Amino acid sequence: MPLFRPLLALLILIRPLFAGPAMPNIVYSTGGNQRQTLDVYFPRNHNPETNQPKPAVLCIHGGAWRGGSKADMAPFASALTEEGYVTVSMSYRLFDPVRHPENVWPAQYDDAQRAVRWMRSNAAVLGIDPGRIAAMGGSAGGHLVALLGTTDTRPGSVPAFSGISSRVNAVIDIFGPVDLTRDFRHLKLGTSTVQQLVDDFLGTKKPAAEIGQAKKESSPLFYIDAKTVPFLIFHGDKDTIVPVEQSRVMDAALRKAGIPSTYIELKGEGHGLGAPGSLDRFKRETSAFLGKVIGKP
Repeated sequence: MPLFRPLLALLILIRPLFAGPAMPNIVYSTGGNQRQTLDVYFPRNHNPETNQPKPAVLCIHGGAWRGGSKADMAPFASALTEEGYVTVSMSYRLFDPVRHPENVWPAQYDDAQRAVRWMRSNAAVLGIDPGRIAAMGGSAGGHLVALLGTTDTRPGSVPAFSGISSRVNAVIDIFGPVDLTRDFRHLKLGTSTVQQLVDDFLGTKKPAAEIGQAKKESSPLFYIDAKTVPFLIFHGDKDTIVPVEQSRVMDAALRKAGIPSTYIELKGEGHGLGAPGSLDRFKRETSAFLGKVIGKP
C-alpha cells in the first residue's frame, strides 16, 4: 500500500504547526477484517526526497495484549524524532472477551510483523533506511518487539509483502515477558492474575496440548540463534507483574549465543519508569544503543 508523495510533502510542510504525528492513522493492516493503523513521526525538516535515508524506530505499546493504544508511545516517538529518527507507533489487534475473543495468538504477532514489512515497503517514501529499523516496546509491547528480533516472518503471511523481511535490526525491550511457559498464577494485574491474561492471549478455548505449544511458540527466549539481533533490555528489580527473572534469563541466553545484549536493571523500579532517575537513564542508554547499532541520523 504505497503512500502518496504529494500528501507526504504537504504534511512535512505543516508539521511545525502541530505536535502530533506528521502522518496519523495510516491503515497498514486489515487482518482478521479489522483495520489497524499507525502514526508516523518525522524529525524536523525531514525531506524523504532530498535527505539521506534515516534510521527508524517502530514503537509498540503495552497493555497485556488486551488494552493500550498507539498514543501511549507518542512521548517516546516524539523524543526519538528530536534525535533525528523517523518513528512509527502502531496499533494491533487486542483481545476482548466480548467484542474480539478471536484476537488471540498469533494475531498480535502477525500485526507487528506486518507493520515492519509496511515500513520497509514504503521506505523510499518515508525516507528511511530499510536496513536500519529498531523496535521498542514495553510490557506486552516488549514481548512483541523481542519476537521481531528473534524470528522471521511466519509462512503465508501477507503475500503482498512477499520477500520483505519482518525481522528488525535492533530491539529495545522494556520489561517484556519472554518466556510464557512459566507460572504466573501468583502475580496480579488489577483483578486478574497475570496467568489469566497470558492464557487469554494464547486462547483459552484451545485444547490443552495446543495451549502448551502456543506458550513455547510465543516465547522469544526459545528462538535465540545466530540471526538474533542486538538487544537493549530494561527491567525494574521490584516488578510485580513481569518478574525481573524474565529479563535476566533473556540477557543470559543472548550472551551465551554470542548476541550483543545490554541489560539495565533499574534498582527500586517496578513495572514502569517512574522511580527517580529511571527515565533519564532510559533516555541515555537508549540514545547510546541506537547510535551504536543502527546509527545516528
